[in-house]
Amino acid sequence: MNTSHENLTDTWNANSDDYNRYSKEGLEDKKELEAWKSIMKEVFGDSPLKILDIGTGPGTIAIVLSEMGHEVTALDFSDSMLSHARANASARGAEVTFVKGDAADLPFSDNSFDAVISRNVLWTLPDPVKALTEWKRVISPDGKLTYIDGDWSNELNKSVKTRFKHLISSFLIRVTQREHVSRIQATCGKDLWSVSAERPAFDLNILNGLDLKDIRVSTGIDQRVYSGLRAWKYGYYSGTFLVECRK
Repeated sequence: MNTSHENLTDTWNANSDDYNRYSKEGLEDKKELEAWKSIMKEVFGDSPLKILDIGTGPGTIAIVLSEMGHEVTALDFSDSMLSHARANASARGAEVTFVKGDAADLPFSDNSFDAVISRNVLWTLPDPVKALTEWKRVISPDGKLTYIDGDWSNELNKSVKTRFKHLISSFLIRVTQREHVSRIQATCGKDLWSVSAERPAFDLNILNGLDLKDIRVSTGIDQRVYSGLRAWKYGYYSGTFLVECRK
């Protein structure tokens, strides 16, 4: 767990333009956008909630939730990512409050939100226990803690089929001049706890230790979201999962 905060910040800043292109493409894909809204409705229901999106990146999930009528605050520690997120939200007329901050040291008081959500963030953080403890702290009693993550490294090591699909994905990404979070793996992957952790079993042990309740894991998230060319580029992993629990 010796991946430094500075290293991660520099990496995300350096790759924010590529990641933003990937995200904007998804926001402009009607099927993908509706898939995300369907998943978010299953998680949060219909009633408007005060939700914190942790590690918002270019703002995809925050924008989706805002368009569904939720009051959304979105946090990221990368200035470049926040700049893209603000532009993306403005372009779509989405009302989101963007805040710069650390996902493992949140600048909010206890019980500030009805719910917390995060996508593809926990696996990059040096201390997942500290991060999840913080996420629990800022939600109200019986509030919901949800995140989307994956067992990407282990799946590549175990599955010949996934490795083959990964090669196709890498080729397509290069041809179309798009990049994705694989750059983060290449830059600091050897230092990440998630490289060797068996997930989501590892996550469940942490969540149970934090006395979170009603824990549920759903799999196949990428397969629900991506279609067409984007499915070939980004949706081939079966190890992507969504965790839901309550304080």
